[in-house]
Amino acid sequence: MAVVVFVAGLATVSVMAMIVGSLDAWSRGTSNTYAQTSTSIGAQKLAQEIREGQTASVASDRLTVVLPLQTEGDNDEVFYNRGTPGETRVYYISNGSLKRLVDGVESVVLTRVSAATFVVSGANVTVTLTSNESEGTADVRSKLQDKTATVKVRLRNCGT
Repeated sequence: MAVVVFVAGLATVSVMAMIVGSLDAWSRGTSNTYAQTSTSIGAQKLAQEIREGQTASVASDRLTVVLPLQTEGDNDEVFYNRGTPGETRVYYISNGSLKRLVDGVESVVLTRVSAATFVVSGANVTVTLTSNESEGTADVRSKLQDKTATVKVRLRNCGT
């Protein structure tokens, strides 16, 4: 009888160990996939926003993009007046989020971003975002690697 109980207990412990191991692997894989996807989408979204810029500069880890003035034409068409500066957008990391500041109004572009690097060279802007998105236990989080996404953008409305 004791042997049967021992074998049943051993089988139960083995099955539980397999389940826990499987859930750990699933959680790590899901978190890594989500981090890579989230970072990549955030970088693409940022690229779309700054592509229309007229000028860009970096100071104190903040990317400042000045868009040309937008004017409305006939039929509600919107045109850029490249000779006149318009809206200024400032992008930066704060409290684990990539934020945008426009006319004193702050908004979140992407959450769970651990770092951002901005490089401007003439009309070319390079943005690298880093994320360590994680779901699950602290043990799983410690096993994750940072995910980065880099985009290179040429400002469409730059004079050069």
